[in-house]
Amino acid sequence: MTTKKGTSRTRTAGSRTVIYCHGISNMPPEAVLRAEWDRALFGAEQGERTRMAYWVDRVRYPEVAGFGTRAIGADRPMIPTDADQLLQDSIATSDSAEASQAFVNEMMQALQEASVKAAERGVPLGGPAVRSMEAKGLWSPVTRLFTKAFLADVNDFLFNKDKRERMVQTVKDRVNTGGGPFVVIGHSQGSMVTYQALMELKSSLQVDLYVTIGSPLGLPQVTDVLHKWYGRSLPI
Repeated sequence: MTTKKGTSRTRTAGSRTVIYCHGISNMPPEAVLRAEWDRALFGAEQGERTRMAYWVDRVRYPEVAGFGTRAIGADRPMIPTDADQLLQDSIATSDSAEASQAFVNEMMQALQEASVKAAERGVPLGGPAVRSMEAKGLWSPVTRLFTKAFLADVNDFLFNKDKRERMVQTVKDRVNTGGGPFVVIGHSQGSMVTYQALMELKSSLQVDLYVTIGSPLGLPQVTDVLHKWYGRSLPI
C-alpha cells in the first residue's frame, strides 16, 4: 500500500473501491457505520470510494443501535441482555440443531479454557475481580453475554443456509454495482461473510487486497465446518 505525502489517507495502487463488512451484534445505521469506518481507517469520510456490506439481523435486533464510534472496536453496542435466548433460538432454527448445539458446546468450552489459561499467564483480560473469576473457570456476566451473542450470529452463518446466503448477498450487492478492482475488509464475523462471498465470486471478481480483522476463520471449530464445505485444503 502507498500513502500520499501530506495526508493521512492511505490508498492501494490500482484499487478504486473499498468494501467493508462489519462484525456481530447490533449496529448503528449503515451510513453512520460506514462513515465511522472511513474515519477510523482513512482519517476522513471517503464518499463513493467505500461501501458497507450491512448484514445486521433486524429480526434479532429490531432497534437500530443509537451510537457512533470514533474507532473500530471502541464504544461497542450494548450487549443484549437476552443473549441466552438469542443463542437458543439460533440453535433451534438451524438446519441441523444437533450439529449446531455441538459446535456451540465446543466453542463455549474452548473459550472458557482459553480465558483460564490467559488468567494463569497474567494476561490482563479485565480487572482483578474478573481475572479472579476466570482463574476459577468462571466468566463475568458481561463476558458470558458477549460470548453467547457472538455465538448466535456465528451459528447462524455456519448452520442456517438462508441466513448465511442473506449475509453473503450483502457483499455481492456491493460488488455487483461495479467499481472494481476492490479492497475487501472484513471485521470479526464479517471476515467469514466476505470469505464466503469471495469464494462464490472468485471467477468474476478482481480483488487487489483482502484484509481480515479479529477473524474467527482460524478457530478449529470454525475450520472444521469449513472443511466439510470445501474439503481438507481450504481455498484462499
